[in-house]
Parts: sequence; structure tokens; C-alpha cells
Amino acid sequence: ACYHALCAWTDHNAGRVLRGLRESGFAENTVVVYASDHGDNAGARGLWGKSNLYEESAAVPLIVSVPGGRTGVCGTPVSLLDLSEMIMDHFNARLDGERPGRSLYKIMAEPDDPERAVFSEYHAAGAVSGAFMIRDKRWKRIHYCGFEPELFDLESDPEETVNLDAKLPRQSARMRRKLLSVCDPEKVSAQALADQAALVESFGGREAALKIGAPGATPAPES
Repeated sequence: ACYHALCAWTDHNAGRVLRGLRESGFAENTVVVYASDHGDNAGARGLWGKSNLYEESAAVPLIVSVPGGRTGVCGTPVSLLDLSEMIMDHFNARLDGERPGRSLYKIMAEPDDPERAVFSEYHAAGAVSGAFMIRDKRWKRIHYCGFEPELFDLESDPEETVNLDAKLPRQSARMRRKLLSVCDPEKVSAQALADQAALVESFGGREAALKIGAPGATPAPES
């Protein structure tokens, strides 16, 4: 069957979408994806916003509803990179080049892989150096450039309150190897800081950039 594809981002919109699908007759041939681009601290740890790699910020809901599909929870860690691959897979589209994601359709059809690692990084507002997250189903390691790392057992400590990095050096080293298979944190952090410095200079330097303020969105190219 040729399914339509649609994404919903909020509880309110999701409800409207589902009602609309039923009323329009498309409920049986539409794949619905419920997701978000990031979480929010909402006061957890005394923090607000999203500028860190704890679960409140880094984890997002990801629910896929396929007409006729089975109900269940996927035990394989996935990310939005996998969602982008699923969209291409869904429409039988092709894109040249290698990418780290895999289609959620393929992942859901396979046995759970709790050792699969997902990755995230942060270099933006409030960051004095790069922060890098690598996690599988149970373990999560956050690497901070210039600061001590954090290792959490998400199975026994889902709130990430106890840093086990010093107590479990072998486990921390295993997760570090997974991170290094993705990138060189120090090199990427240095590149990000250099790119940011170049951007500030392109606006006329720090003082000139501070006078611009915070735009609500990235401006469109002039040409």
C-alpha cells in the first residue's frame, strides 16, 4: 500500500490529527509519527531550557503508528537520525552518501539491540566547551571537554543522580570507546569554538555582535 506520511509534535495537535484522519477516511493508510526535537528541563536539577545532555533535555518521545502494525516498545536505542532514514525508506527515496542513521522500519523488524549506541553533542548558548553524550539502552556517558565525565546507569538510576565514572572505570572506558568511534571530542569542540569565533568576527566582533540581540530564528539568505 502507498501510505501518506505525517508528523505531529504536541498532544493537542496529535489529537486533532488523529480525529482529522478518522473523519477524512485516511486513518487506515497514514503513518503517524509523534516526536520532538528536544526535551526540556522544566525545573529539574534547578535548570530550565534544554542546554545540557541529561535525559530531561536529550531524550524525546518517539512513537510510530503504522496501519496494521503491532503494538510494542522497541528495546533498541534510536534517534531522530533514524527517523529521517525511515522517511526516505517510506517513500522509497534515495540519498547519496553514508549516514549514521538506520530506518526505524528496519530496526523495528529486527530483534532488540540494547548495545546500540546513540549520540548527541552540544556547543551552543551557555557552553564554555563541547559536551558529548553517548548512550546505549542501559549506560550513558557524558564527555565534557576540560571537565570530569559522567557515567550513569539508566536502569538503576533513571534520574541520573549518581556519577559512576570513578567507581566503574572499565564501563566508562567501554562507553568512551563507543564515543571515539563516532568522533574525536576535543577536535570537534575546538572546531565548533573556532567556527563560532569566526561567526562573531563576521558581525564585526564581540561588541558589535552583542548589540544585535537574539533573533527569533535564523535569517533567510539574502540571495
